[in-house]
Amino acid sequence: MQEFFSIQGLTTLAMLVLLQAVLGFDNLLYISIESKRAPEDQQSWVRRVGIVMAIFLRIALLLVIMLLIDKVKEPLFKLQLPNPFASASAESGGPAEDPTEAAAVAGQAEEAPHTSRTPATSMAQAAHDAHDGDRPGGASYLFFGEFTLHSIITLFGGAFILYTAVKEVLHLLAVEHIEHGAGGKDSKSVAMVVTMIVIMNLVFSFDSILSAMALTSHFSRAPAFWLMAVAVVLSGVLMIYLADTVSDFLKKNRMYEVLGLFILFIVGVMLLGEGGHLAHLTLFSYHVEPMAKSTFYFTLAVLVVIDIVQGRYRKKLLAQRAGELGEHDHI
Repeated sequence: MQEFFSIQGLTTLAMLVLLQAVLGFDNLLYISIESKRAPEDQQSWVRRVGIVMAIFLRIALLLVIMLLIDKVKEPLFKLQLPNPFASASAESGGPAEDPTEAAAVAGQAEEAPHTSRTPATSMAQAAHDAHDGDRPGGASYLFFGEFTLHSIITLFGGAFILYTAVKEVLHLLAVEHIEHGAGGKDSKSVAMVVTMIVIMNLVFSFDSILSAMALTSHFSRAPAFWLMAVAVVLSGVLMIYLADTVSDFLKKNRMYEVLGLFILFIVGVMLLGEGGHLAHLTLFSYHVEPMAKSTFYFTLAVLVVIDIVQGRYRKKLLAQRAGELGEHDHI
């Protein structure tokens, strides 16, 4: 435990808690939206129970991933559909793409941005690039995927979040939303809501655990586990504290609920891109590439700014219209 209480250990713990808090924002947003499906008098209890259960399952997942990290990233199966037009292009003298040359060019192009990385991350990236070189060329397949457990979980989570966001937006636009409200026919049982919160919490935590393992790679196994476990507990306590606040804010400011749903939509797209990249997914001869984190956060910032500006402009128009009506009544 000497490593845990060292300055380096405590600094790493602070970084892990900050990482969990930043990466847990979309998780908190999902919890706030999903908990509305429960009966109103039990929503706060549902959020807390779901988060507490997820904390214990996160720690168990952390232990499993640490023990089976190599298995998590091993390919489980392949799916591929050859491109019939590629062979036709080669027979007609067209420039058919050579998979080996394409992989070599891609590897050379990827080397430059990673030169400033640490030796450990450079070795990991080199191994990833070497595996990337095994991917078929863009013109060889209409569909290709080499699926690992990590990529399957990420793809499933992204698809489900995308489905949830679209379904909620359509629900907000429907007439039934006005007639029935949150406790109408779309309400779920408490057990169902808690189950969904726990499952999606685990999906969201998968990438954060892998990121945390990268931060603690210079520690031995036992201190690294306890650092990550304590960070999971602290971030979970923070999430319990903020869950009611976020839910109350969305309830009092219903216009921001739409913003939250579109943020979830972007999170789903980002997870699909990341899962597709992990699976070396090729669709119609194009490789799926992940969304850059800088692009993700910039998009979120733009959405928030647009929503704030629109809200203030709407208030200004309403005040101006009220003033005009007051002058008309006075005349």
